[in-house]
Amino acid sequence: MIAFLQKCKSKGRKIHSILMDCQMPNMNGYQATRAIRAGKAGMMHVNVPIIAMTANAMLGEKEKCLEAGMNDFATKPIIADVLIPKVRQWLVHQVTSLVSTDIIGIQSPALENAKQGIYDENNPPLVDSLLSAIDNEVK
Repeated sequence: MIAFLQKCKSKGRKIHSILMDCQMPNMNGYQATRAIRAGKAGMMHVNVPIIAMTANAMLGEKEKCLEAGMNDFATKPIIADVLIPKVRQWLVHQVTSLVSTDIIGIQSPALENAKQGIYDENNPPLVDSLLSAIDNEVK
């Protein structure tokens, strides 16, 4: 995971959210999250939303994930009606944060509109555009 994020950084690609498997080999999801939060995957990924994905639904598991630095928690098997709203929530949070701090390197009518508070039917807000893309992928 860290190597992949470093490779993305070297190519100038920003990851907007991570579905983190807690039981990965070599470095588990808790260790990977702590490394990401410590900047070992590059400073551009320090605050990326991380949603824990685990088969462990035992009491206290969610708190363990949050303590490791993850933002949210979902259990396996994955239920789309549970996971999709979580991904949307954190995508909206991340995009809103990026637009408000003006560090996103995308030039688009949607981004320019979002920066200026202009919304029209020909160029929908950036978040709406991204959520629409997610909906289309799900379908």
